[in-house]
Amino acid sequence: MPKEMTILDKAKLELVMRRFNFARVRGTMKLTGWTWGDVDGDGVPDINQLQVAAERLLSLVFQEGGTISSGGFVAEYDGNNFFLQFVVEDSNSFIDGEENDPPPPAKPVNNLPPSNAISSLDLSEEK
Repeated sequence: MPKEMTILDKAKLELVMRRFNFARVRGTMKLTGWTWGDVDGDGVPDINQLQVAAERLLSLVFQEGGTISSGGFVAEYDGNNFFLQFVVEDSNSFIDGEENDPPPPAKPVNNLPPSNAISSLDLSEEK
């Protein structure tokens, strides 16, 4: 039986959604060529599609607790607060031979600006 969200839970979920910069995520996806297979056209989701996916994950993690990730989004609920991230890169400290050895480093993507230039780019939604 699904857990019922209180008014406070709904307000916290809405706050996370309002604070999150979906235009920046979309801009990052376009810049890096990151696509979702279920999106028509160029494969980059629009703002509404990003919002729907994020809200679905936040609602699901409310029911299940812990952390859920999909499509770059990482949603977490600690029993009191919601957290939403869009992760472009991550790392870990696994040692060779461990069960969850990380994959080899990805090959560099050509035609991308240096990482310090990305922070100065305007990633807002086109008008």
